[in-house]
Amino acid sequence: MTKQLACALLVLTASSATAQETADTFMLKELVVSVARVPTERATASAAISVLTSAELRTRGIRTVAEALRTIPGTAIAQGGSYGAFGSLFMRGGESDYVQVLLDGVRINSPGEHFDFVNMTLENIERIEVVRGPVSVLYGSDAVTGVVQLFTKPGTTQTAFDAAAAGGMGRRHNAADGSFGSATFQAQLRGSVRGAGYSVGAAHFQSDGAAAFNNQNRNSGVTARMSLPAGARTNLSGTARYTTNTFHYPTDGAGNVVDANQQDVAATVAAGIEVAHRLSGKLEARALFSLDRNTDVYTDDPDNAADTLGFYAYRSSERFQHESVDVRFNYVPARRATLTLGAEYDRQHERGWSASQSEYGPASGSSREARSNRALYGQVLAGARALNVQLGARLDDNQRFGTFGTYRGGASLRLSPYLRVRASAGTGFKQPRFYEQFATGFVRGNPALAPERSLSFEGGAEFTAAAWRIGMTRFGQRFRDLIQYIGMPAHADDPNYLNLGAARANGWEIEAERSAGALTLRASYTRLHTRVTDAGVGDDPLFVAGSDLIRRPRHAAALATTYARSEWSISAIATYTGRRSDLDFRTYPFARVQMPSYTRVDLVG
Repeated sequence: MTKQLACALLVLTASSATAQETADTFMLKELVVSVARVPTERATASAAISVLTSAELRTRGIRTVAEALRTIPGTAIAQGGSYGAFGSLFMRGGESDYVQVLLDGVRINSPGEHFDFVNMTLENIERIEVVRGPVSVLYGSDAVTGVVQLFTKPGTTQTAFDAAAAGGMGRRHNAADGSFGSATFQAQLRGSVRGAGYSVGAAHFQSDGAAAFNNQNRNSGVTARMSLPAGARTNLSGTARYTTNTFHYPTDGAGNVVDANQQDVAATVAAGIEVAHRLSGKLEARALFSLDRNTDVYTDDPDNAADTLGFYAYRSSERFQHESVDVRFNYVPARRATLTLGAEYDRQHERGWSASQSEYGPASGSSREARSNRALYGQVLAGARALNVQLGARLDDNQRFGTFGTYRGGASLRLSPYLRVRASAGTGFKQPRFYEQFATGFVRGNPALAPERSLSFEGGAEFTAAAWRIGMTRFGQRFRDLIQYIGMPAHADDPNYLNLGAARANGWEIEAERSAGALTLRASYTRLHTRVTDAGVGDDPLFVAGSDLIRRPRHAAALATTYARSEWSISAIATYTGRRSDLDFRTYPFARVQMPSYTRVDLVG
């Protein structure tokens, strides 16, 4: 690995209202939203929840969602290259497309698709909530092993502006190395206009990369939020986000640095408007209208005039669009009871095309597909003395795979002022990817695919005293109807994707948090065991009977500590990733390999 010399070039901060700094270091109450879609006391929830605040993220120098999640138990981040390469999240041993990602309730990952956590920046983000375990009852498809929700910063009564910029450069040790030169900029504006609060944040990052050529990365994002009171009982709020990531990479499928102009450009647009109206002192109605669009354009033109052998050029474009309407009613018959009834309709569109050039002649293809989903869901939250219960059920009616039901139930029992125990169980599902259902040409999709499904359980205990919170969770999950790729179907017209696989994952999560005065600490350890229980026809190297699931470390640990004063702070973050299986793409068929463990340490001042 190339050794680097990093040099900070510039750091600039400015604020038109220094009094707003107190508001920026948000003191989070013991309330969470993502676990029940209504404000819920964290100390009564039956699911495992982690919360990261903007103050913690800032003092730790965190720039992306992936970096923020590295200290959360039960999570593993895998990135396919240097700055700009796609990064996946594996939660509790599930697949990398088993986590739903939300921004103020607006979904920002395409249904059924993987999400890029590494290139999602944190401009204008107030806090992150992570719910581990199935939450399909409330959020539908993809919330199989958890939900990651980001909340934007609210507006302020006084206008406040701040900005920061930084840069660094490295030294090459040989011609094959990149310089790792990088620069970043971010700015944020908050305030209010005639009672409407607003916040806007923008960020940009660029790097020369790790390779000697064609490894640049450019990443930009803008996030905005506005809240407008529309009467004594009604409130309107809107959220919008735009991000783009351009990644140049010179490597082929085996990792050889050979391509001078291969690149991928991804862009995400997400927007939502929520209307909240209080019908009475006990009944509230909410309607959320949202849209998200993800596009990806891949380009690999000929490297030079002599590049005419094999498949020497390829271009493709994919666009996923998702529109949804969610209407729900929250009824509070008593102080510690809430009944939620909701209905959701969403429509999904996919459009793609590709064109290739080879010594055998040109080829091209295109696709345009759509599908829709309707759902009804309900949830009951109830508490009596030391016991709190959460029960929910959902019924989806999908245009492609018909009706599908999910459920979740859990309870939390406080045994003493310092100790509580909790347990929960539930199901989740993930609808097939568009490509798996509708691919044509060399690969044939299967419109009859059923959703992948899971059955999960967990039990845990939490100890709180003074500034400490210490928790331990035992979890187990069963995955079935996993969609597998079949390279050589029995008949030429048979599809390449079938519901065949099954697997399980179980383990332990241990975490400790301390937040008091100038010192904060967050520590976690995860022990994970995964196993393929049904390999189907055994044609997919991802599913080998009796083997573990790839890219999930058996042991993972993290320690983050910060000492902060009013004018300065210093942080140290250490993360350990244990041995894990992967595939060696330099050979075919792909061979299984064991990736070594590693420890990473970050120091921030």
